[in-house]
Amino acid sequence: MERKGKAMAKQSSNFTRRAALLVAATASLIVWAAGPAHAQFRIGPEDVLQISVLGNKDLDLNVTVQPDGKISYPMAGEVQAAGLTANELAEKLTAQVRILLRDAVVAVTVREVNSYKLFLVGAVGRPGTVRVRSETTLLQLLSQAGGVSESADAEKAYIVRRETRIPVNIKKLLEGDPSQNPTLLPGDTIVIPSLPPPPPPPAVAAPGAPGLPAPDTGVGPEAAVVYVMGEVRRPGAIQFAKDLNVIKVLALAGGFTPFASPSKVKVLREEDAKKVTLQVDVGALLKGDEEAKDVVLKVGDVIHVPESLF
Repeated sequence: MERKGKAMAKQSSNFTRRAALLVAATASLIVWAAGPAHAQFRIGPEDVLQISVLGNKDLDLNVTVQPDGKISYPMAGEVQAAGLTANELAEKLTAQVRILLRDAVVAVTVREVNSYKLFLVGAVGRPGTVRVRSETTLLQLLSQAGGVSESADAEKAYIVRRETRIPVNIKKLLEGDPSQNPTLLPGDTIVIPSLPPPPPPPAVAAPGAPGLPAPDTGVGPEAAVVYVMGEVRRPGAIQFAKDLNVIKVLALAGGFTPFASPSKVKVLREEDAKKVTLQVDVGALLKGDEEAKDVVLKVGDVIHVPESLF
C-alpha cells in the first residue's frame, strides 16, 4: 500500500508539473496575441492600440498612433504615445481620465505593430525598408529579403543601432553560429558591404612606349559606395564619386519620407578603427542657413535619416 501511495503521489506530482507548463504556455500565447513579445516594446507611429477602461465597455476604443506620435482619446484629448510602453501610456491615460471619472483604471494593448521597421542596405536580394510584426532575428530578416548576394562581403557586415555599430559575421551565421544571430530592434539598419571589385587588367602599351597610368577615381580598391538608410524613399547603396555630399546622396535616394527628421541626419564613419558620428542639419541647409555645414563623404560612409516621433 505504501509503495502504491508513493506511485500515486509521483503521478500526481507529474500531472501538476505538466499542468503548470500548460498554463504557462497558454499565458505566453495570450501575451503574444495581445501585442509584441518584447515587454519593453515602445509604441511608434501607425501602431494600432486598444484602450479600455475597467468596468466601462462604452469607453473601449481602438486608435491609430498619428505620424506625430500622438493619439486622440475622447476623455483625455490628444496624448503623446510614441516612445512609451503600453504600461506607461496606460498610466498616463489613467491620470487624465480620472479628472472626469474618479477611480478609473485604463488598460492599453498593442493590437497591430506597424512601426517596427528595419532597414537593409548593401548586397542583399531585396534591400530597403522591411516592416515586421514581432521580434525578428537577423537570419529571419535575411530570409525575408532573399538572402545575401554573391557579391556580399559576408564577414564584414554590421548593424547600425542609433550611434552604435555592431559587427556580425554572416558567413558564421549561415554556418549555424547562434552568436551571430541577434534579435533586431526597431530602427536597426543592417549593412552588408560588397566585395571589392577585381582590379582592372593592366593597360597594354605599344612596344617601347611608357606604361599608361591608371585613371584616378579618387577611391581605393574597396567597393566604391556609400549607404543611405532610414526615412528616405529609396534606401540603399549609392555609387561613390568625388565631392559627393549628404545633400546629393539624399537627392539620389529620392528625398525624405513624411516621417523624416531632416535636422537630425547623421553620417556614421570609421576612421583609423574608430567610429565617428557627424551631425548634419539638412533642414537648415535647405533653408539656406549659412552656419549649417554639409559633409563631404568618404567611401563606406552611412547616412542615417531618423524618424521624427515628436
